[in-house]
Amino acid sequence: MQFTFAEVVHTLAQTYGIADEKRGAFSARLQHLQKLKFPAGTNTGRGRAAKYDVGHLFLLGVALELGQLGLTPDRAKRVIESDMHAVAMSAYMVATDRIPDMDLKFDSPMFLYCDPAVLKNLTKKSDEEDWAEANFFYAGLGQVEENFRNWFTHGAPRMALFSVSSLVYEISLEAVKGEADVPAFYAALATWASPYIHNQVEEEGDGCDS
Repeated sequence: MQFTFAEVVHTLAQTYGIADEKRGAFSARLQHLQKLKFPAGTNTGRGRAAKYDVGHLFLLGVALELGQLGLTPDRAKRVIESDMHAVAMSAYMVATDRIPDMDLKFDSPMFLYCDPAVLKNLTKKSDEEDWAEANFFYAGLGQVEENFRNWFTHGAPRMALFSVSSLVYEISLEAVKGEADVPAFYAALATWASPYIHNQVEEEGDGCDS
């Protein structure tokens, strides 16, 4: 599956329920990520339109979710690229799990989480490692419950998470022609994620053309 930039904008705008009159502002956000050369590997050469695959679409969704948690596009890019193994693992576990039924019941929901630490750049420790990047990881529901219990009983101030299971399903519904094609989207996502999990990804080209 491949998508043009216009198709990516449409798919994600539909996924997030963006109002028609706000579509331009939403597109500008995605163009900003594009200028940051994110996601990597969409550049097809000078003067040629960028091409996005299922993995690129998923990564943009992750970046938008981190934006919902308060991370700037620059931080979201850095956090994601700091641990592509974790991001890919969350995608793979969702893509190889049972696709939810019409009641949107997820048997084993998967999450990505971090402490957004939005005020970090204003603190005396602003020159230290990005805290969101330092604790960004994935987990299933049981592990999330256990981790959160341990962290917060030991004084953790905050933690934010989002459902990768829901994100993948919602994107898949908008990216394909019909619900019958959702399994193909999941299969393509699993194929994209597998090389990252097994450290078989070659260094990708930078950036993309609009």
